[in-house]
Amino acid sequence: MGISKHVWNINYLVEFEGHLLLVGRRRKKTKKIVPKRGREIEYERTVGFDVYRWIQEEKRWSDVEDIGNNVILLGKYSSISIPVDHLKAKCECICGDFKANCIYFIDDVRYWSSDHTRNDAGVYTWQVTGYIRCPSLGRHGLVP
Repeated sequence: MGISKHVWNINYLVEFEGHLLLVGRRRKKTKKIVPKRGREIEYERTVGFDVYRWIQEEKRWSDVEDIGNNVILLGKYSSISIPVDHLKAKCECICGDFKANCIYFIDDVRYWSSDHTRNDAGVYTWQVTGYIRCPSLGRHGLVP
């Protein structure tokens, strides 16, 4: 297939089992009234991901439909793919048990909002179309 026509807000390059992946994170601007402040704010929320693998021999990107028994951890300054069993043995996630075939992502903004209105962190899975929002993941991250 190849790369879609989506314009991503954030791109990540990740090594996955010896291959180069391009992970495109789609975000959408939205507005919300903040009860504590009584005013409307604008912020961005993740609405999905597109994942592609570079095929060196053919010089093209190919769609990735799942990552098997692995997880991808995405962050502004570092991203990694790792087998879920290895990760479970070393860390725990604030959102519950790590699950295979998922992308765990944190917010890539410079500020933290205590009322969780602007915090965009969660878990994206291919099994269930969509993701689970987990604001605490962005604040606390992974616990070794």
